[in-house]
Amino acid sequence: SATDDFILSIDDLGQIYFNENSKEKFSIVNVEEKLAEAFKDRTKKEIYLKADKAIKYGFVVQVMSAAQHAGVEKIGMITTTPDESENTKPN
Repeated sequence: SATDDFILSIDDLGQIYFNENSKEKFSIVNVEEKLAEAFKDRTKKEIYLKADKAIKYGFVVQVMSAAQHAGVEKIGMITTTPDESENTKPN
């Protein structure tokens, strides 16, 4: 079900948070440990990754790699188009 989906978001500063809980943010340094903790009791080892468009692809790859080391087996990408993001700046 949709409520089982685990969403990992990367904000425009490269801070990482889980499932809309933007009060608790992690860095590339501790995200693997936090993910391993979050997934040890989950049967569905799957995440959706949502990165701000300001984030460089290389950083996204590092986060994906950390997730795989943490035991995540499947990573889906959620791409936000400009008209979906709440704070789109006019061009």
